[in-house]
Amino acid sequence: MDKAIVLDRYGNNAAIQCPSCSKAFVISQLLNRKNGRKCPHCENSIATFTAGGQLHCELVDEGVSLESRVRGILSVVKPLAAKFYRLTEKPLGVTGEVAEFVASEILGLKLVPARTIGYDALRGKERIQIKGRAYGTDAKPGQRISRIKLEAPCDTVLLVLLDNATLDPREMWQADYKRVCEELTKPGSKSRDRGALGVPAFKRIAKRVWPV
Repeated sequence: MDKAIVLDRYGNNAAIQCPSCSKAFVISQLLNRKNGRKCPHCENSIATFTAGGQLHCELVDEGVSLESRVRGILSVVKPLAAKFYRLTEKPLGVTGEVAEFVASEILGLKLVPARTIGYDALRGKERIQIKGRAYGTDAKPGQRISRIKLEAPCDTVLLVLLDNATLDPREMWQADYKRVCEELTKPGSKSRDRGALGVPAFKRIAKRVWPV
């Protein structure tokens, strides 16, 4: 059992940080002495007092799915990333991870292990490369998605547009990988020079798959 991260303590009460979702919750030595208390935000951890009054907190494995754990983490990360973007107009670096997770949940994709070459998810045997972009209503038309490698083992490119105020999904567009490569290698195109398609250019060759 791991020692709890105590944020504040007053008398018989203590505020601790959940090791799963990072949110704070209160535990009472009087009310929760016998059974401890689960994190009320994600229910993925439980805090307890020892006989000497020390606090411990551990993850609860039984009955908690990986998706539930990830969802709890993202519930903390997304507001922080959105606030960072509003302050700096720069992404915090979690857009891709958020895009992959929401795409897998909404479209039923199976994410592949990290660093798999060419694609991020499977839909049956279809290999899908997922690109995420924070893209609000005031987005500049010149915004581009990240580079797409040519001649990769891939069938489809999926673009997940996230609201830059919340990092919640707004739209998802998919295009045939070969068609995307043709657009990237078109002679004289700005996309070829920069190695990346703009969001409007991608939409022109893609089909919106969510919301339908």
